[in-house]
Amino acid sequence: MLRNPEITLQTMENLRKLDNLNWIVVICLAFVLYVYMTAIEQKKWNQIAVGLALYGVHWFVEILNAVIQKFSGHAPGTASGGI
Repeated sequence: MLRNPEITLQTMENLRKLDNLNWIVVICLAFVLYVYMTAIEQKKWNQIAVGLALYGVHWFVEILNAVIQKFSGHAPGTASGGI
């Protein structure tokens, strides 16, 4: 039924490898923290709420993706290889 279940297995193997971690991740995290700290300093609570809401939606989608993968064996968000 699944077109490419080996892609899911490959993704699960690569999920927690630190080989792909670059310094750009640290730079992006520092930038995001700077933006949030600036917004807090300027008391722009609407912008902070929107950012946290977007982050919450991302968490919801990732949890839904994990539940689907748990019960079906194949995650819809798998993107490790070609079709």
